[in-house]
Amino acid sequence: MFRLSNFFLVLVLFGVFPEAKTVRVSYAGENKAHGASLVKRSTGHTHAARSIWDCSCFLPLGMESSYLPDSALSASSSYDANHIPQFSRLNKIPAKGKAGAWCAASNNRNQWLQVFFGRETTVTKVAIQGRYSCCSQWVASFKLSYSSDGIHWAWYRLSDGQTKIFGGNVDENTPVYNFLHPHIEATYIRFHPWTWHNHISMRAEVYGCNAYHCQMSLGMEDGRIKDNALSASSFYDAKHAAKLGRLNLVPPSGRAGAWSVKTNDAHQWIQIDLGRPTTVTKVATQGRQECCDEWVTSYAVSYSLVSPYWVYHMSRGNKKVFPGNYDRHSIVTHEFVPAFHARLVKIHPLSYNNWMSMRIELCGCPIKLIHIVCILSFTLVIGIGVVRESKEGSEEETSRQAGRPISD
Repeated sequence: MFRLSNFFLVLVLFGVFPEAKTVRVSYAGENKAHGASLVKRSTGHTHAARSIWDCSCFLPLGMESSYLPDSALSASSSYDANHIPQFSRLNKIPAKGKAGAWCAASNNRNQWLQVFFGRETTVTKVAIQGRYSCCSQWVASFKLSYSSDGIHWAWYRLSDGQTKIFGGNVDENTPVYNFLHPHIEATYIRFHPWTWHNHISMRAEVYGCNAYHCQMSLGMEDGRIKDNALSASSFYDAKHAAKLGRLNLVPPSGRAGAWSVKTNDAHQWIQIDLGRPTTVTKVATQGRQECCDEWVTSYAVSYSLVSPYWVYHMSRGNKKVFPGNYDRHSIVTHEFVPAFHARLVKIHPLSYNNWMSMRIELCGCPIKLIHIVCILSFTLVIGIGVVRESKEGSEEETSRQAGRPISD
């Protein structure tokens, strides 16, 4: 019988991906100095699973469309006022008298083109092009550096620690796409031309995602998420059930103003079923509304597209611990960087004031169908590190890479 998993496998094998184009591409995970080739994806690198998992994160970030303003573009130098970095937008056709690219003042390896995103952004792919008008000029290879503050910069490196040299253009007009594997979390990115044809001249686009356009509440507070979509490891009694864990809830008479656990230990959680695959970008929490000084002071988050397979939200290779509340009523919010894709989300209280009691909202937006196919396909085929919920309700590591219990 042809199962659903086989269907997704076929999609992967036949290359049904978002942004599918007949273009020259290169993966940053390949162990070549530069050059363009399609290579087998590896799951051996600690960041690889996440960049594969976030396969819907390939949105153009605004060079070509001018969503990124001219003020976001700068460079080490420009040939003159007609060759400035504001002309470095992919597929840019220049106005009369202007150049069809950014052109450096000098041809040396100290030149760079900088893009400022305005906020922390996940970058998964870059594209470059040569000069549009008049001249056979293009960048044949380049490096990337990135920064969160514009002061401290890091080179983009391969998993072996070597600075990556990306393959560039072979003519003026054909875009060359390079996928970043692993991806970058940055506020700034710089292109550093390394070799060039005739003159350093280039146009570019950067691809990825951030949380800016995906911030709507997902329905805890307003009731779009129904009571039967909320469950928990335990609750103190029926008056403290998971359905009461809604942000800003004012309880009816005889009910508690929060979800409250039965036992204060490290194995408690509240689960939210979003009803469909969703990009989740932010979480907001509160303490118990009435009667008692009870709130959660720190917590972890896990999520799943297909139960019983779960992953924790991670930071620098470790389970991320989010600071929680400091009183009953104030709302504390945290953005997920990067955002994640899930149908099911669990909040795991770790520390608390008096009792584990909390109210919650999630923010995000629905995932497009093509992205659902992409995400599920990679989940089934790659075998990334996941948490599987056993029949007894405990959680265990089932990654083929780890093979050890996940500690709470």
